[in-house]
Amino acid sequence: MEDGIKSVDPAAKMVVSNAGWMHYAYFEVLARQGVKIDVIGYHWYESAGDLKDVLDILRTEYAGKPVWFTEVNRRYSGAGPAMGLKPGALKKYIRTIRNRGTNVRGFFVYELFDQPTATEGERGYGMIAWVKPYLTFVYKPFALELRSLIATFALPPASLRAR
Repeated sequence: MEDGIKSVDPAAKMVVSNAGWMHYAYFEVLARQGVKIDVIGYHWYESAGDLKDVLDILRTEYAGKPVWFTEVNRRYSGAGPAMGLKPGALKKYIRTIRNRGTNVRGFFVYELFDQPTATEGERGYGMIAWVKPYLTFVYKPFALELRSLIATFALPPASLRAR
């Protein structure tokens, strides 16, 4: 797959995600098989434990690779739909990444819109809730907080960051 992608766009980056947390061996197996990874993709949910420990491992074991958190959110608890990270949790999360995740270059919130037809545990992860499915929507407080935090915690241009 990489050969085909790079033949069309040599500058394309290959992002490989472990689609979970604490599954570091997956990246090691891929490396032994000769799979070239440009960016480590990593999922992180609020309930998964101490983010600092994960950042320390990603910083030391994969120091030469940029890391993208390809899914960030709060895990569904069974007590109603997930409404996104609780107020303050997102700010703490971003601050922790800034302070310890020296090779973290981005994160993506899972997901943009709620999925009204998904199972109960999956339908409420969006930053945007449907008032009338697929016609009208409202931003959840989490989305509004994210907007302001992006401006607050924006990383300096790559040329000014420590390598």
